[in-house]
Amino acid sequence: MDSSEWDKLNEIVVECSRALFAACGVHVDYAGVATKDDAPFDTTLAVIGYGGAHLRGSVLLSAPTEVLRATHPSGGAASDDDLLDWAGELSNLLLGRIKNAIRRYGLVIEMSTPLMFSGLHLRISSVRSSNHAAHRFSCGEAHKLALGELLLQVRFEANVEPGARLTATSEEPPAGSPRGEGDVILF
Repeated sequence: MDSSEWDKLNEIVVECSRALFAACGVHVDYAGVATKDDAPFDTTLAVIGYGGAHLRGSVLLSAPTEVLRATHPSGGAASDDDLLDWAGELSNLLLGRIKNAIRRYGLVIEMSTPLMFSGLHLRISSVRSSNHAAHRFSCGEAHKLALGELLLQVRFEANVEPGARLTATSEEPPAGSPRGEGDVILF
């Protein structure tokens, strides 16, 4: 995978992140890639892994409690345990969107079960993958704290097999693909 394909893969991650939070009623703006110095994790973390023949890695979602509460289906009346579980569900939903998007480029992945953590001063100490990016998103005006803007982070890590390519196979999902995100299926 060359650098332009890696950039395209990260564009997919950013667009899927925006779409997920929009579907949950929170507008987010892309705020760029975080550096080690500006990537504190004083919030809730959810990590979900994925693997496939050509691509494997993880997606980490860091979200402030206020954002988790604003996006929770209960309308904000969730307990701390519910919010921790919700962070895991958001990471699952996000990776599901990424999975559907990259399938159009011939990459097929399977997802693991998310793990969730909550604490103070959490940091990622090392990255084994040479392909990683920590994307920051600021929340809209309705979700600002007195101390400043709320920031979400989506960290995407990928180990890419030699020869893997990100080449569009079609604009339409392959036959037999699951419905789109958020579709209701009655049976």
